[in-house]
Amino acid sequence: MHDITFANQVLRALAAKASTLKKGEKISGVNVALSPISHVKPGTLTETYKQLAGQTEFGSVALNIRTLKIVVACTSCGVSFPIDGPVFSCIKCGGTSLDIKENNEFLVESVEIERLGDA
Repeated sequence: MHDITFANQVLRALAAKASTLKKGEKISGVNVALSPISHVKPGTLTETYKQLAGQTEFGSVALNIRTLKIVVACTSCGVSFPIDGPVFSCIKCGGTSLDIKENNEFLVESVEIERLGDA
């Protein structure tokens, strides 16, 4: 379900950008970032995007996915550290009370524009 929500978010961003294109420009790619602890995996997002985009003018726009960094902080010792998947204890003190400090589940970061021929 989240994969459909994220793919639709990408398509909305593409539609918004398409409305600002100048003559001789086209969208060639879209860059997104996905949390490593998201319920959505890159493969399922890619497939869902292909299915939905294929029904629109954005069917040929490449989807590029990178993994977001997540930062957690230990409430016991105060150390902050990045993670790339689920973690259950502090890397410094072993404490189990951790707060997520930086985490976005999904972001549309940028849209790539290509200039066409003699335009």
